[in-house]
Amino acid sequence: PDGLLMASVDEQQKILRLTLEQKAWHLLSDIPAGIWCIGLEAAVRHDVLNVEKPFAFEGLTREDFDQIDNPLMNDALISLAGQSRVWYWSDKGHETVDMPAFPPRIAFTEIALLNDEMTTKLSQDFTEERLIQAGYHAVDYLFTQYGDKKKKLWAVRQGITTYETEKHFWLPVTYRESPPLGAVSVIRDKFDCVVTQQEDAAGLVITAEYDWRFLTPVSVIDVNDNVHSVTYDALGRVTSLRFFGTENHQMTGYSAVDFSVPVSADEALSLASPLPVSQCMVYVADSWMQAEGERQPPHIITLTTDRFDHDPAQQIRQQVNFSDGFGRQLQVSTRQTGGESWQYIGNGALSVGRDGEPLVDETMFRWAVTGRTEYDNKGQAIRTYQPYFLNDWRYVRDDSARRDLYADTHRYDPQGRVCQVITAKGDLRRTLYTPWFVVNEDENDTAMEKARSL
Repeated sequence: PDGLLMASVDEQQKILRLTLEQKAWHLLSDIPAGIWCIGLEAAVRHDVLNVEKPFAFEGLTREDFDQIDNPLMNDALISLAGQSRVWYWSDKGHETVDMPAFPPRIAFTEIALLNDEMTTKLSQDFTEERLIQAGYHAVDYLFTQYGDKKKKLWAVRQGITTYETEKHFWLPVTYRESPPLGAVSVIRDKFDCVVTQQEDAAGLVITAEYDWRFLTPVSVIDVNDNVHSVTYDALGRVTSLRFFGTENHQMTGYSAVDFSVPVSADEALSLASPLPVSQCMVYVADSWMQAEGERQPPHIITLTTDRFDHDPAQQIRQQVNFSDGFGRQLQVSTRQTGGESWQYIGNGALSVGRDGEPLVDETMFRWAVTGRTEYDNKGQAIRTYQPYFLNDWRYVRDDSARRDLYADTHRYDPQGRVCQVITAKGDLRRTLYTPWFVVNEDENDTAMEKARSL
């Protein structure tokens, strides 16, 4: 648009902003003992430089920072953006910033949060004694510049962790977010494979039972003695969930009766209330390989109950989710109440009249079907067609429904950002990306372009 350049000019654009990051690392090296551990972070510091002095048109190079008058030599231009230091456990069993023990175990991370300028402005409310009581302590600047030697920072220690012995594989046993807070401790099974109990600083306990095939929980008792249980199939996929416990000192929730998960879509969709589970999932991954009958894309049937099974008003929500070989969603069918809907005749086709339009008829119940989504060669969604009602849950081929459906067309730039949207009506929405701003134009902004093209 006219005036776009002048409207985007800002004096702040004339300031060159640089970010300086400095890091230190530990290297554990003992080749005869088989120890070679590199890249252990020891410390990191971030600085921001605001330079108003103009530079040559060619820009900055690495060699420019070797000059005597380079911005890094001017402490007045440098502002600390943050620093942190990692403490490890040593061979002697205490925290250290020197060479850690092997295997390296983080004791805590020391993060600077306040500098002298901040503490001076807050000195009336936050004295040094109060800061110390809150878990702060004074630390020096890392990678000190000339002006940093007389200053100090106030830092807190976060993620304080203790570990088991070598016999138990140096696994974490307690964790504290910060020194003023209590520790959370865990207990593992005798093989040190899973956490079976967790206890917080208040003494509240969470326990878990596991499916040893997948080392995943099948039952969890939370701090309120509520039980959350789950079942898995042979591939470790969740097939059902339920929960029960106490409410107002009375037992409530789903009953503990046995529930057999259906093995087919028709069996799952024929289930009626009451169901003793909160949710049930049936996975049909080989439906496209059937030798007999109608082939369907891989799909998942999800049954969700809206209340406990002892309530006679329980209702079951049925949903079928189809996906392609890349796991991308193709179609979702959700069961609805009766009404007008298109008619499915099998093999992914719709019943159509002499005029080629889909036939509409009254049904006792119908399915709300999401429109098909089309993708480009990068897996980006180009079109998503509007939903419609159907008298069946099965997959509808795109060629049988596309004639009477409308969708917006999305176009992407090389970075995967939506830059143009051509609406189903033919209007244009456009987005312009620049380093300093983003311009969004809707149908009204591009209406004149459309009129000139007609």
